[in-house]
Amino acid sequence: MDVKTEAAATHAALDGLLQRYVAMLTRFADGVVALGAISVIVSGNRARAATAAQTMRFAAMDGRIEDLNAPSGKPADPLLVPLVSDNWTKVFGGK
Repeated sequence: MDVKTEAAATHAALDGLLQRYVAMLTRFADGVVALGAISVIVSGNRARAATAAQTMRFAAMDGRIEDLNAPSGKPADPLLVPLVSDNWTKVFGGK
């Protein structure tokens, strides 16, 4: 899901919607992933803090290159950010 609207409001609406489909969704809780038939990955305007704060969530986030090189020296939690997509030409250079 590529979010183009305001992140926090969209996060709240999406979380409410996903609650209806819990039986088929991948779930993330307490450092454990329970794979479901559908894994929701949020891209675009991501509500990172709100998503990370959830003790039980039904979505992960698409990461950016900064998630691999966090200022703390520790990369983002792979259960929160299982994949990275970025403008690879910007990251690695190119024409």
